[in-house]
Amino acid sequence: MQYFLNGYRKGDPRIRPAADGRTDDQPDLPGEVDVLIVGTGPAGLLLAAQLSEFPDIVTRVVERAPGPLEVGRADGVNCRTVETFEAFGLAERMTAEAYWVNQTNFWGPDPADTSRIKRFGRVQDVRDGPLRLADVRAQLYGVHVPLHDVVARDVTAVPVDRTHETVTLTYADMNAYLRAEGEQLTVSPGPPGQVKITAHTTLVGHALSVSADAVISEVAGHLKITPTRLATGGPLDDASRVLLGRRLAFDVPTAPLPFGQRITSITPGADSIVIEAAGQHIVLARPES
Repeated sequence: MQYFLNGYRKGDPRIRPAADGRTDDQPDLPGEVDVLIVGTGPAGLLLAAQLSEFPDIVTRVVERAPGPLEVGRADGVNCRTVETFEAFGLAERMTAEAYWVNQTNFWGPDPADTSRIKRFGRVQDVRDGPLRLADVRAQLYGVHVPLHDVVARDVTAVPVDRTHETVTLTYADMNAYLRAEGEQLTVSPGPPGQVKITAHTTLVGHALSVSADAVISEVAGHLKITPTRLATGGPLDDASRVLLGRRLAFDVPTAPLPFGQRITSITPGADSIVIEAAGQHIVLARPES
């Protein structure tokens, strides 16, 4: 269903008609303009897009290339650039046709041997530190929105009977988080319902490789990983066992879940840890501007 302000108009509704006194064809360059944009790079085209909102400003764009580029010259588009495109209504189509790259590597001829290439730089799009989640899914049941509010584009609150969320945390992402936090631990699949923690540490001045089966629980806004059985390849006295157990235990802070939701289950699997949450009788409200 589409609504038209001044009658039906065929074509792409995202492309507005030319302003009064303007035509869709390519006229000759006038002798005088208010703004002349030289080059159709990102800066020039964004400026032209903004000036198109002001037909009283006579604007022209000149470009020496005979037509659109067949191969792009840029390596990619930064996240902040996408946010800028949103202001001009360009982001949706661009992201639909684009490929999301989380990290960029830069290569060039190796100065020591120009027949080979060498990596000269690496730019991470997502910094290390915060815990990365491989997949987040939310299901809403019993959504109540008056049709009148939808048509009038005046939806301020959405009551929902209940929700169910599923979050997937891979072991690779968990280990990347631990490295960023300075923890010398590795988490991998363990026995059913548990994970395995391995570490290289010292005990009374001696290097030691230790592993432990561990359970994961949610305690006071943290994912708490607690060892249940230690293995060192040799006997341990009670004091050493307690000390190593404390070294292998760690917490992962979790922000309070919105709308009073709560974690209902934590299930370690072969490739990842699946965390489920649920809520009842919540209201999704429009943020205050």
